[in-house]
Parts: sequence; structure tokens; C-alpha cells
Amino acid sequence: MASIKVNFATHSKDLVSTHQRILQGDESLGWVVYGYDKGTNDLKVLEEGDGDLDELADEFDDGKIQYAFVRIQDSNTRLPKFAFISWCGSGVPVAKKGLFGSHLNDVATYFKGYHVQIDARDADDVDPDRIRRKISESSGARYSVHNEAPRSQDPARPTTGSYQASQAKQERDRELEQIRGRLAAPKAQTNWEQKSRDAQAEADRNRRIQEEQEQKQRERECKERDAEAERQRVLQQEREGQEARKREQQRQEQEAQERRDQEAAAEADRRRQEREQEEK
Repeated sequence: MASIKVNFATHSKDLVSTHQRILQGDESLGWVVYGYDKGTNDLKVLEEGDGDLDELADEFDDGKIQYAFVRIQDSNTRLPKFAFISWCGSGVPVAKKGLFGSHLNDVATYFKGYHVQIDARDADDVDPDRIRRKISESSGARYSVHNEAPRSQDPARPTTGSYQASQAKQERDRELEQIRGRLAAPKAQTNWEQKSRDAQAEADRNRRIQEEQEQKQRERECKERDAEAERQRVLQQEREGQEARKREQQRQEQEAQERRDQEAAAEADRRRQEREQEEK
């Protein structure tokens, strides 16, 4: 029986190579799309390119399960960030959607090193601007020393209680925003795990419904075959009865004809004898 687990071994060289090249900043490779070898659970490289998110967004197929790893420049820090995208198109059969739910965690763990995970179902989910916003949000507070223009030194401010309170509040706000950014990925993962469980439960429910329908169909077909066999048996009995009656009728007619022939022969013999006596 074939394993239902995702297989990384068959094409591991290509999987590892493309993943590492993106992480290491290889300019000739900006994104990779992974998928399955036809009819197997062997993960392999489907497409790759040196472009950006706009180029990658065109690679997702509504009828396929795909995974992507992409390098993106963070607009806040101007540093490279990485995103892992899991795609399960709306046209994927229900049974395969259940398989996708069981494979996702293994694939996401295999392609480690990303800052955000995108769980996509349609084109809106892989919209480049939406992904860039998630990357920006994942970096915490939306400010960066890389983006700040040189500023003249502000004159010394009096260290008053209200000023200190304002500074403390700003610091707390920054810390809270950073915490939200760090918590975003685990929450997304938790949400996806719940979605995966729901998808698996839905797949199981649909499979049970299909099995019940198939069982009912088999029972109907069995009853129809039995009914047809009974009908044929009755017809055969009727045909045999008709043939038996026909043979009996033919036998009776033959016997009647034989009696008539015998009577005719006897009558002819009697007349012959009478003529012979008259001649004497």
C-alpha cells in the first residue's frame, strides 16, 4: 500500500538547492513553486524565477496543490524577508484537499527560515500588495533607522513628568506593536491548523457520504439484478409451460390422426371383404 505521507527524498537535491539559494540571496533565483510528481506524493520543483511577487502570483493553478518560497524586500527595514505560501486551489478535489491538510505541516517545517506563512485559496490571497503588507507587519513597529532622513539636533527639552510619561507611552506602544508582529505568525499557524483539521473532517465526512451512496447504489443494483433474475425465471417457466402444452397438443393431434387412419384402413378392408363375398 502506497504511503500517503509527503515524500521529500526523491527530489531532495533540487528541493534543498532552490531553498538554500533563495535564503542565501542568489540574485538568479527569487522564488520557487513546488508541487507533486503526477500520481505520487513526491514533492518536486515545478517552476522557478528571478522576478518578484508579481511574477510568482501568475504561477498558481486553481486545480493544483502548490507550495512556494519567495524572497521579498521589507519596505520597513530594506532587508530581505522570506515567505512560505501554501496553495490549495478551489478546483482541487475534496479527497486531495484532505491530503493537503495532512501534508502542510511537514512541508512548512521542511522549508524553514520564513518570516510569514501565507495560506492561500484564491488569487486574492496571493495578491502581491497583500503579501507585502504582511511582511511589513511581521517586522514589528513600522519605522526604521534605514528610512529616517538626517535630523538636526533638537534643543534640550525639560525633563518634566508629562514628557517622561509621553515617552514611556510611546515606548510601550512600540513594544506592543512588536509583540503583535511576533504573535502574528503563531496565530496564523493556529488558524491554519484549525482550517486543516476542518478540511480533514470535511474530507472524511464527504468520503463517508460517498461510501454510503456507493453502498446504497450497490444494494439497488443487487436488488435490480435479483428482480431481473426472478423475472427471467418466470418467463422461462412460462415458455417451458407453453412448449409443454404445445407438445401435448401435437401428441393428441397425432394420436387422433392415427386413429382416423386406422379406422379408414379398417373401413376399406371391410368393404373389400364385402365385394369379394358378393363376387362369389
